[in-house]
Amino acid sequence: MKIGIIGAGTVGVSLANGLVRHGHEVMLGTRDLAKPAVREFVASGGGRGSAGSYSEAAAFGGVVITAFPGALLDETLPAIGLENLDGKLIIDAVNPVIQREGRYLPAFGEDESAAERIQRAVPTATVVKAFNTTAAARMIDPDPTDGPTTMPIAGDDAAAKAVVTELLTDAGWKVRDLGGLEKARRLEQQVADWVQRTFAGS
Repeated sequence: MKIGIIGAGTVGVSLANGLVRHGHEVMLGTRDLAKPAVREFVASGGGRGSAGSYSEAAAFGGVVITAFPGALLDETLPAIGLENLDGKLIIDAVNPVIQREGRYLPAFGEDESAAERIQRAVPTATVVKAFNTTAAARMIDPDPTDGPTTMPIAGDDAAAKAVVTELLTDAGWKVRDLGGLEKARRLEQQVADWVQRTFAGS
């Protein structure tokens, strides 16, 4: 599978290395091609790993994974180029968490998710929410001694969810289908609640 990953932070790099390990061709989209983690990924990818701009990675992948800071979604989509997402399967892994008045909250409120926002921006694409509820190091080949190995997903398109399920199963996960894309709100809220407990002690 040809996969473009948008974002070369901890999540993007972890996904890129793991997916290459599983035999996929991956282009890592980054704002900084000289970043050591990006250069190391390309060097160790055995010819299956490459790097480019956000727009190049999106154009490369039949499947595109969003892995940039979720709160920056609205300013990042133009850099990706909506035309490069036309007709693609998008796996949304972002967590749009913001801090407001001492609370950690989903950036888009209770009535919308990042996944739905992407779907609305690119109606010809099919968006599935996945990967956002686990640590970057566990996204591919999770160690069962470190926690649950069931990955919740949400999406409106059954065929797209079947592809994502196959990808996740190959990566060591059992999959729990929560239903339609609106369930992504629940997954993003779950992460905001975890951040609140972890960093604010409540």
